[in-house]
Amino acid sequence: MIRRLFRIGSASRDGSGPEGRRLEELDDEIRSHLEMRIDDLVASGMPRDRAEEEALRRFGSLDEGRAAMARSARARDRRLRLGTRIDAARGDLRLAVRRLRRSPGFTAVSVVTLALGIGLITAMLAAVDQVVVRPLPYPAPERLVTLMSHPEEGAPFPWVSSANWVDWRDANRTLESTALYQSGSRPIVQLPGADAATDLQRVAASRVTRDYFEVLRPPFAAGRAVAPADVGSGDLQVVVSERFWRERLAAAALPTALRIGERTALVVGAVRQDAAWPADTELWLPEAIDPARVGARTNINWLAIARLRPDAGLDQARADLGGVAAGIRESDPGAIYSFGVGVEPFEGFMVGDARDRLLLLLGAVGLVLLAVCLNVAGLSAARTLRRSPEIAVRSALGAGRSRILAESLVEHAVLGFVGGSMGLLVAALALDRLQLRASELFPRAAELHLDPRALTAWLLVTLAAALAAGAVPAWNAVRATPGGSVRRARGGRTSLGRTGTLLVVGEVAAAVALLVGGTLLVRSFLSLTARDTGFDPSGVIVAEVILDRPTYQVDFRTLPGDAGSLARIDYWRRAVETVAAIPGVTAVGFANALPTYDGGTGFVDIDGREGPNQGAVYRAVGGDYFRALDIQLRAGRPFDATDGPGTERVTVVNRTMAELYWPGGGAVGGRVRARSMEQVGPAAPWLTVVGVVDDVREAGYDVDLRPQMYVLAAQVPQWMGAMQLAAEADGLAPEQLRTALVEALRGVDGSLPVTTERLDERVAGWVSERLFLTTVLTGFGALALLLSAIGVYGFLSFLVSTRVREYGIRAALGADRGTIVGEVIRRSLQIVSLGLLAGAASAWAGARALESWLVGVEASDPAAWTTAVLVILTAGVTAALLPAARAARIDPVEALRADG
Repeated sequence: MIRRLFRIGSASRDGSGPEGRRLEELDDEIRSHLEMRIDDLVASGMPRDRAEEEALRRFGSLDEGRAAMARSARARDRRLRLGTRIDAARGDLRLAVRRLRRSPGFTAVSVVTLALGIGLITAMLAAVDQVVVRPLPYPAPERLVTLMSHPEEGAPFPWVSSANWVDWRDANRTLESTALYQSGSRPIVQLPGADAATDLQRVAASRVTRDYFEVLRPPFAAGRAVAPADVGSGDLQVVVSERFWRERLAAAALPTALRIGERTALVVGAVRQDAAWPADTELWLPEAIDPARVGARTNINWLAIARLRPDAGLDQARADLGGVAAGIRESDPGAIYSFGVGVEPFEGFMVGDARDRLLLLLGAVGLVLLAVCLNVAGLSAARTLRRSPEIAVRSALGAGRSRILAESLVEHAVLGFVGGSMGLLVAALALDRLQLRASELFPRAAELHLDPRALTAWLLVTLAAALAAGAVPAWNAVRATPGGSVRRARGGRTSLGRTGTLLVVGEVAAAVALLVGGTLLVRSFLSLTARDTGFDPSGVIVAEVILDRPTYQVDFRTLPGDAGSLARIDYWRRAVETVAAIPGVTAVGFANALPTYDGGTGFVDIDGREGPNQGAVYRAVGGDYFRALDIQLRAGRPFDATDGPGTERVTVVNRTMAELYWPGGGAVGGRVRARSMEQVGPAAPWLTVVGVVDDVREAGYDVDLRPQMYVLAAQVPQWMGAMQLAAEADGLAPEQLRTALVEALRGVDGSLPVTTERLDERVAGWVSERLFLTTVLTGFGALALLLSAIGVYGFLSFLVSTRVREYGIRAALGADRGTIVGEVIRRSLQIVSLGLLAGAASAWAGARALESWLVGVEASDPAAWTTAVLVILTAGVTAALLPAARAARIDPVEALRADG
């Protein structure tokens, strides 16, 4: 009966294949078990027929038993296979480590270059993610917009007037909330417990209107926002940044009190640092806006943000606010720049052109990583071919291709893991440098760090780099055959010739794109910094003083004869006299905004000239301003002792303003009225032009020259509340002059903090962004050039080592060394030339992407392209010299003897 059952089961299934054989073995095992059980029952006295039935009853269902045993067998096989694979992986890992330790030069070069490539690309991916990809750290950031003034002709600009904004706020139907803000204030702050006489600090502050925090709704590290109802209704409440709270207030419990100027303020909240806007703000000062204030319509000096209603879009908001602005124009013809309202996403305004800069750097780093992978692949491929006899023998002895492939991939995985681990350190250092150097280039740069998303990107990049670097060597390894190894051992051509050429050509192509871009930026940088600034910053120390004590507060109703105005005039008179008395000081001047500092730009009327104009930069100056900065007089006279608070209003203009508004000459004696800077419309007085001076690039090398007018500070004391004093001296080192300057100004009024800077350092800051990008891209180009040179050297060295017998025979037959050297160098030039051709397209695309950054240089600049090509050719020839010299020194006898 038992045998019949198993015969039926065997006949009902296919016995072929591993699964069929496994089931047959299970049937044999089950049958043996049943027969043993039957024999035991028969021995106990039970008839055989009943013993068979009892044994089957006790065993249960044959199918279920067979299935359970099959599952157990499969699980055992899986465990065995997994153990075998783990053992094989361990063996492959140990073998890879031993091989890499036997090749320390190759291992070191591969690990270091992979670390650089992986680290740099990880840092840039983290920067792009945190600055560009991630949404702003505010609720519903897609509804945040910035409001701008939009003239009938020209593009929108971000500055708005407070009175216009009040009308936009009150009459719109599409904004949920809106607010104004203005950065650049530096009030005097006395921290809790500080000595009022010795520990006063200037703090970077932003003035904001009551709904500012309602619009942004930033997350708070501690405390809360200032409620709109609390603004202007009693005690001053302020908000600080998280960094200020932790570093200056020692993370004190909030609310806490501090003194701002003469007032006690209550700090009620600390904004989380990544949500701080403007980014450099340490203190937010909420204030109420008075739309009836004189000049509120025409003084365009605020930035505006808003939060759209959930059911409103950008186009609806533009149409809605455009109608409000048109109504302003109709009701008040003197309202300037109320023709339209620009409404743009706040994210775009906040990120600005940082997106383009980051993507440019990401593309450059991507080329560096490509060069790294190609370099490691080329070196590893040559190394694999040297080991091809060993691989071929193992293949002949039965090692399968999958086994050989696995060993090669494990070896490159080890390289990738070690290089990637070092790359994490490189990424951390790169992000640290970005934090220090790129805060002006990228918003939120101070918060860049390696977070889980960046670590995920690092892992993926490491795996991809290891795979890319190991693909070619692994392919060469599995193609190794005994016959091919014998031919290579006898000096035959290698399969690396074409593959190696392509790898090195790719490295050279990457270097071409980066070097052309770097050379264009260097040329542009040199062209830019060669421009004349119109003033001499060398040796000039700038001292900033803000007269924000009650003594110096002006009364606009009685200006300029009120006590505050007279106190301001007296302070700066005494300041100039005291500083001029310092031994060695040759000239002292002051202004509301020296060159490199932000000044005001206002609307002007030109006597006798109708129609719109470009306005003019407005600077209130005093002392010997033009001589202190070495600004040359071209016509008329500068301000002198005959000009004062009670004399005729006068101005000095720059050459651009004279040529623009008085094109036929005659600027001296002409009249101009600064409507938006000196009250409104008819209330602004006419100023007589008494002199013309050289143009000054006050805002940067790359900023177009603009009309500029200088007024005598003593005639506009309302502008004398915050001034910068410039002093130059002979025989005094900058630090000596700085110390003497601070002491002199403290002697004038010791209650006012004094901050100092070197003007030449301020000028250097003009090009800090360009210098950073130029240095980075040029550095990437140099790194790619070095990698390509290493690739050329390694490839040619390998070719020479495989052709020792050939070179030996040629030398024995009379070939001179110059011929052999020339052949190796020609091979190098062929590879480099192919790389130049391959990289030309990407280099041109990169050059076009840089066009907005080029000044005085075109993307097709012949000098830049020629320089890059010559550098690459020189590097190729240099890399070929050592292999060429080695080939020329081959001894024919030794070569033939080594061949055996």
